[in-house]
Amino acid sequence: MIKLGYVKEDGYFKETFYLNTNFLTRHICIFGTTGSGKSTTLSIIAYELNKLGIPVIIFDRTGEYTSRLKKWSYTIIPGYNYYASPFGIWHDLEIEERVQNEIWLLNEYCRITWNEQLSPLQIRLLTESLLNIYRRGHNPNFDNIVKECRKIIEHELKIWYESAEAIASRFQIFTVGKFKKAFLDISNSKPKLISNLRGINILDLSVFENDEPKNMLSLIAATSIYLEIKRAGFSKKVRLVLAIDEAQNLINKNEKYSILEKMSMELRKYGLSLILVSPRPSNLSENILSNCGTFISHQILSSYDIDMIKKHAYSTNFKYSLENVLYSLNCGEAFIRTLDELEGRIIKIGTEEHESIIH
Repeated sequence: MIKLGYVKEDGYFKETFYLNTNFLTRHICIFGTTGSGKSTTLSIIAYELNKLGIPVIIFDRTGEYTSRLKKWSYTIIPGYNYYASPFGIWHDLEIEERVQNEIWLLNEYCRITWNEQLSPLQIRLLTESLLNIYRRGHNPNFDNIVKECRKIIEHELKIWYESAEAIASRFQIFTVGKFKKAFLDISNSKPKLISNLRGINILDLSVFENDEPKNMLSLIAATSIYLEIKRAGFSKKVRLVLAIDEAQNLINKNEKYSILEKMSMELRKYGLSLILVSPRPSNLSENILSNCGTFISHQILSSYDIDMIKKHAYSTNFKYSLENVLYSLNCGEAFIRTLDELEGRIIKIGTEEHESIIH
């Protein structure tokens, strides 16, 4: 059981509240306005999971968890002890199938970063470039892909000039400085991301100032975890808890079956638990919300978002008063609906044991 805080009844905080680990693979969503306590809640859950021997990996976009959980965690730093190339994930497939998957990942990156996908011409040009590089016996990277695209239009298809420049503008950032170093392909020597994970592991994305590398690295890491978990086979035990802060950055609501949707729908039987943290439930897709068993909602001020909570975390106890409850929650308090507490309860997050995490 995960000790999370105290139940609020009649204005007083009484019995200790626990999350049941049996429902971890039914996934958890944490919502709330800025400063309402989302990060504290995730930090306490990670701390408690560590006590239970369940490995956790947190995608940390701001560096907050790296600092808050420093005493109990191992930090994964892109370009230092972790390298993530989109061209080193499907190394066991035939070249043509491998290229198709790599194009999918690049397209997914464009969708979540700019809300637009690669054009058919850009896909054709990228496909030709990747195939040419592989057929020469080389490993692709962003640098040689951009160069290959320009080489193709220079010698063969000048009408694709605009597409080549669009590709360069999308991916040029990954060809310079620390970005180039972080996205190197060293697939022959790097360990798998989740192999032998123990305790709390924090993927520190705050080493990047821009959203583009944060999105790309998150997408590569999430896809790698998805494939590794599937290859490991079915599991009745929780194999890994993947927690993603600011999860809305990895979701395009106009697109079906994003990597997070696929995880939420497919990987429960493989022992993966998802914890998604976002300011607003409306930032996440219907598929993700429908596959979430535990809702932890800190203060929410938007009536539209409150309606989303009511729709997916229905509670007869608070049927007519949930708006007032969510409006009036204090910092560090949350409305929690779980599969064994379907009516929902108001919880003060944290106990005396968690003081060093809260402050």
